[in-house]
Amino acid sequence: MSVVADALSGCLIYHSNHQKNFPATWCPIRRKRMRDTKKKSLEEIGEIEIILNSHDSTISLQNTSCDLSRNYFLTIEACAKVADLTGTDLLQGNPFVTFIVGGLGPRQSLTLCHVTPSNLQKGLASILMTAEVADVSPPPRLYRDMKDSVELEAFPLAGPCGPWLCTQEGGGGYTHFAFPSTYYAIDFRCAVGTAVVAVFSGTVVEVRNHYTSTGPHVRNLPRYNSVMLRRDRGDRYRPQQPLYAEYVHVSREGLRVKEGDKVKVGDVLCRAGDVGFCSEPHLHFQLFRSLEGGNMCPTVPMTYQGMPFRAGEKYC
Repeated sequence: MSVVADALSGCLIYHSNHQKNFPATWCPIRRKRMRDTKKKSLEEIGEIEIILNSHDSTISLQNTSCDLSRNYFLTIEACAKVADLTGTDLLQGNPFVTFIVGGLGPRQSLTLCHVTPSNLQKGLASILMTAEVADVSPPPRLYRDMKDSVELEAFPLAGPCGPWLCTQEGGGGYTHFAFPSTYYAIDFRCAVGTAVVAVFSGTVVEVRNHYTSTGPHVRNLPRYNSVMLRRDRGDRYRPQQPLYAEYVHVSREGLRVKEGDKVKVGDVLCRAGDVGFCSEPHLHFQLFRSLEGGNMCPTVPMTYQGMPFRAGEKYC
């Protein structure tokens, strides 16, 4: 699955077309093709992607696109019970649960769960849902030789608590699959306060230090703290092209640098944390050759000591 299973607390995952590589972590109620609309436009049929069905108290996703697959992140809260096909309570004592659905095909519908509202007087209207929906984007082009990957000069974590477990590798079915800008990212489980260090010498070009919220809630997807480091020189394959390293979910209190600072490989930049969309404290680490394009800006694959990172393995 390219993800360590116990790193998914609070989230349920279903990849429509990749069940072999990304096994579902719960049993959806049903999946079906939506009724054909023939020549009707999306404006005529509407673009309601998330349906709370009052007749059977279920929540469904429906991809209204006629030609694009879509990814869904959906958090459901204010429920006494959220149950799958087998009747299993998916909340497991938590105040909310987040569904991650990858690659729901065009004109496809997926019924996720049955719900029982916490407020029986207000009924289904009291249930809260927060969603992020995005068209499926192809991953950055396949990298076929060493010219396309980057060998790290140092490991991004330091201290006496290593080695650190890789909990999600590139293309991971938890979150990395969703956008080119995260596709080749790597996650490492680490305690809050673990030292985060420069993997190469360069200049700090961006510091985000606005947030404290944590947990795998959709509202936290954009609410992360991070440090961006630029290597001002290229490498032997791309001598004219800079390289950027981004460290994500870092602690607000642990910053040791500011924009414009020059650092050397191994210098402490900040401290690891659990700020943003996190099921547990960890470092999300990724490389870019450009910062243009937002979520479509492709990440770059990396190696360490000559090998790619793999979920379930420990590194230091």
